[in-house]
Order: sequence, then C-alpha cells, then structure tokens
Amino acid sequence: MKLEATDDDRYDQSEFDRVIEQAYRELEYSRRIAQGIISNARDEASQLVAKAKTEAARLVAEARAQASTAQSAEVERQVEEAKHAYQQGFTSGLEKGADEGQRRFDAILTKVSGILEHLTVEREQMFDTYRQEMLDLVLKIAERVVRVEKETINNLLGENLVLLLEENPIRGEVALHLNPADVEEVSSYLVENGGPLPRHRLKSNPDVPAGECWVRGPELNLDLSFQRRFETIRDRLAERFGAGSSFSRRVDGRTDRHPGEERSAGMPGPKPESKGRSRRSPPSGPADRPDGQAS
Repeated sequence: MKLEATDDDRYDQSEFDRVIEQAYRELEYSRRIAQGIISNARDEASQLVAKAKTEAARLVAEARAQASTAQSAEVERQVEEAKHAYQQGFTSGLEKGADEGQRRFDAILTKVSGILEHLTVEREQMFDTYRQEMLDLVLKIAERVVRVEKETINNLLGENLVLLLEENPIRGEVALHLNPADVEEVSSYLVENGGPLPRHRLKSNPDVPAGECWVRGPELNLDLSFQRRFETIRDRLAERFGAGSSFSRRVDGRTDRHPGEERSAGMPGPKPESKGRSRRSPPSGPADRPDGQAS
C-alpha cells in the first residue's frame, strides 16, 4: 500500500533540511574560525619563537660578554697572581741562587787556588831542576870555550901577566912559574911587548897546569890561571841567578882552588883577544936569564 506524503511530512522534511544546512554552515563557520585561530596561533607562535630566539641570543650575548669580562678579570687576576708569585719566587730564587753560586764559586776558587799552588810548586821545582841543568851546561860550555881560547890564543897569558905586573908595582924579584908547554909562547910575547922588569923571572915548573901562571914574590902570591877565569864566570852566574840557588851554594862551597892560591884585589880580569898579533919564536939564548927569559 502506497503512502502519500502529507503537508506535515513535507514541512518536517524541509525543516530538517534547513536544520542540516544550518548545521553545515555553522560547521563551516566554526571550521573557518578554527583555521583562523590556528593560523593566528601559528603566527603568534612564530613571532613568539622569533622573539624568544632574539631574546635568547641577546641573553646569550650578554652572558658571553659578562663571562668574557669575568674571564678577563679572572685572567688578569691570575696574571697578577702569577707575576706576584714569579717576583717572589725570583727574589727568593735569586737569594738562594746567589748563595748557591757563592758557595760553588768558593769551592771552585778553593780548588783553583790549590791547583795554582800545586802548579807554582811544580814550576819552582822544575825551574830549580832545569836551572841547575842549564847552569851546568853553561859552565861546561864556558869551560870548553875558555880551554879552546887558551889553546888557540897562547899570548893571552902573557897579556894578563903584563897587566898584572903593571897594576901591581912590586919591589924585589918576582918569579913567574909557568908550565913548560907555555914558557916559549909567554917568553915570545913578553919579548915582543917589552916584557916585565928584569927582576921578574920566568921559571919552568911542571907542577903548574897548562895555561896558568903562579906569581910568587915577597909582596905578591897569586895564581893567574884558566881556573881563575872559569871561577869568574861561575861567580857571575851565581850572582845572576841569586845567592839562594843550589848553584850558588855549590859555588860558595867549591874546593877546587890550588892549595897555595891566594887572591889579590888587584888581580886583572880576562882581557879580550888581541887581533892581528902574530906569533914569534923566542930568541936563542940561555934558558934562564934575568931579562924576562925562561930559566
């Protein structure tokens, strides 16, 4: 059976549709309102986030600036403390270092002083040792030179005899004792140079060493010899190297003089070689004459 819609039914349907449409409109409006609210909320949230970021950046910058300032102050404080500690340590270390340095310097100075003293003693000992050796060598050379001089310059003894007799005027006869090997040369020289006074006699005496002459008389008693010249050199060396040397003590204690020798203040020293003088053979005649020839 078919039912037909009545006017009331149609009215209800249209009212229902109107209500539904109104509900849709309200829903759409609400949706739009919600979207607007959401959009505004998003915008506000973005603004708030940006503002928060800006504020956070500002706060961070301020915090950093404050931290930097505080850090700088802390650094400066630490630097000042370090400087102060360094100065105190430097002063303390300087004092300790000075004390330690002085102690080490004193120790080194003591050691060096000991070494210098040892070297000084060693030097003196070496000098004394080699000085004696050098002096001995000089004496040997001097002795050899004088001996060679005596052997090559035979008229030197005659020259010294003339000087001796001229410097020591003596009254009375004086005997000039010569080694037989020297009589000829001395006689020749005395003849060439005028010779001594007639009262001075030459005597051949084998006891007289070659190159020497024993002068014997009432007022004069001395030896003119190679030994005398050598002792003169030795005395001068002793004076040169000091009276306290072992060489000087040995010279002062020498016992090599002739037993009958006496020294005279007027004894002439060595005379240099006469250049260019030729030797002559003694004139023939008696071996013992009062005019200066040998007896």
